[in-house]
This record gives sequence, structure tokens and C-alpha cells, in this order.
Amino acid sequence: MTAEPHSPPLPEAVIAAARLRRDRRVHEAVTVVETALTDARAKPSNTPFRDRVLLGLTLADLLLLADQSDRARTLLDSEAAFAEQVLHLTRQSGSPDQVLAASAGCYQLRDRVIQLGLLGQEAPELDVTHWVNTDPPTLADLRGDVVLLDFWAPWCRPCAATFPWLRDLHQRYARDGLDILALTNFRSGDAAHRNLELDMVTQFIADHEVEFAVGIAENERLRQRYGANGIPTYVVLDRAGIVRRASSKPDKVTLEQAIVGLLDTRQAVADD
Repeated sequence: MTAEPHSPPLPEAVIAAARLRRDRRVHEAVTVVETALTDARAKPSNTPFRDRVLLGLTLADLLLLADQSDRARTLLDSEAAFAEQVLHLTRQSGSPDQVLAASAGCYQLRDRVIQLGLLGQEAPELDVTHWVNTDPPTLADLRGDVVLLDFWAPWCRPCAATFPWLRDLHQRYARDGLDILALTNFRSGDAAHRNLELDMVTQFIADHEVEFAVGIAENERLRQRYGANGIPTYVVLDRAGIVRRASSKPDKVTLEQAIVGLLDTRQAVADD
């Protein structure tokens, strides 16, 4: 199996599962995608690599919704290992576009493995070398608040498209204890290039009227630690600094609901 350079339509099982998930029929959705992935595993040469990756990622997310996190992790470990094999073979005989597609699939699966490993754990501290519009915060400083980490880059169009939504979240929930940290990283070690990158981030903040904290890490290691090679990626921490959500393809409505639920915990405790 080699990876394809083009992006065909989504697998039918993924589309069907999305409909079932909207109808809150999660267990039926699990069955649909699990059947499709079993068939893909039985005939790997007949299944486009991109479809295999999407089936694995979709099934893992559904298993999480069904409170089967251990199965989700086992599944992703297996699919990530398979993707590494495909990437190895594609590098030997595939075109540059195929290698790029295989690499992207591997990154998606690796990131999701890391993200699931973070759930329920204390969030790794932030190795940020430059805070653009705030004094340097630490996650320890923010204990008692709900924290939304947004991994992004100024050249990333999908990232830029989410900033109006992030600004809206900040305006509506900051007073209730939501802290948003938008995290990017330097791409070069050269001082002159870094100054250009800093200027780009500063201009982006001004253009998008960003009022929440924006930090720049030394390199990509922070993104790798959070499973955020693909951007944008969002990570939500509860008031104790524990990771409760992590995803590179979040549903905004679901993510906001999770944030509101975590913000409500302090009020619930106070009421008790």
C-alpha cells in the first residue's frame, strides 16, 4: 500500500458515523466504523491509506465517547505502527506527493496517540521563551482557572480563521475564570529570522485584536509534547491543571460546552 497524493471523499463509514453521533447513537457509530476498519485491515492493499487513517482516528474518538479509552489507545498504537510501515515503503518507491501524504497520516496518528496519553494527566509545563502581550505565566500560576491552549502559527490559515471564535470565548468567559494561551514557536535559530517571525506574530495580534496571552516557544518540542504537530490543536485543562480535552479537529460547540462545564465546577463546589 502507498499513500495517495489526492484527497478523495470521506469514507462512507465516517460519514454515517457522523450522522449517528449527531443523533447520540454512539454505540451504533462504533459498530459501523469498526466493521469498516476490520474490512480495511483484512484487505490493506484495497483500502486507500487516507481512508485507513480516517477510520482509525474516527473510531478512536467514538471509543472515547463510549468511555472505552483503553481500547482507543490500543487501536491508535496499532494504526500508528501500520502507518509507519506504509511511510517506510512509500519512501522507497513512492512519489514526493505520496511521501507527503504518508507523512501527514503518520503525524495525525502519532499526535492523537500523544493527546490520548495526556488525558487525565497533569499538563506538561510550557517552555515558552517569549510572551508577546503579557507577563510570563506558568500553568502553576493559572491553577484555579480553566485553561485553553491553542497551538497555532501565523502562516496557518485555518488557525487564523479560529481567532474570532477564540476572541469571543475570551470576551464571554474570562471573567468566569477562562485563560486562553495561544502558543506558536520559532521556526529558525537565526536571530534575524526570529525578529521577522516576532514581527509577524506581533502584527497578527494587532490585526486580530487579540487580548489573551500569546507565547512563542523556542522550537517545535512543545508542540510535539502536546501532540500538536498538526495545527490548530486545542488542549483544555481543568482548574487543577489536568488535561480534559485534546484534539486537532475539535467541534467548536462541543469544545465550548466542555469549557463551560469545567467553569461551572467552582460554582458547584461553592453551592455545596
